[in-house]
Amino acid sequence: MVIGSAAFARFRNQPTVVLVGVSTSLVGIGYLGLAIAPGIVTACVASGIGGIGNGVQWIAVLTAVQEAVETSFQARVVGLLESIGAAAPGVGYVIGGVLASIWSPRVAYLVAGVGVILVAFAMTRRLASS
Repeated sequence: MVIGSAAFARFRNQPTVVLVGVSTSLVGIGYLGLAIAPGIVTACVASGIGGIGNGVQWIAVLTAVQEAVETSFQARVVGLLESIGAAAPGVGYVIGGVLASIWSPRVAYLVAGVGVILVAFAMTRRLASS
C-alpha cells in the first residue's frame, strides 16, 4: 500500500477514471494471482500487485465521489461510502469462508478477483459516461 500511495502522488494529475479503473483492476489482478499461484513467491508478487492497486484505489474513489457529488451532499455520500467500506470486509470474510469451506481458498480468491474486475469495469464505464 505504501508503494500505491506513492504511485497516487506521482499520478494524481491523471484523469480520475483512469486512476479508479487501473487501481481497482490491480486489486482484482492481485486476487486472481492468488487464485492461481503455484507457490509462495507468486503469491507474494500477486499480493504486492494488489497492494499497489489498493494504495491508489481508495483515494481515487473518494476523489471520484467528490468530483461527482454536489458539495452539499458530499458529507452524506462519503459517510455512506465509509460505512460500506467498513462493513464490506465482514461480508467478504463470510462469503469467502463459505466458498473456501465448500470448494477451496483458490475459488474464494477467484470469485473475489472476478468480482473486483467486474466492479472496475462498471465504475470505469460509469465515470467515463458522466
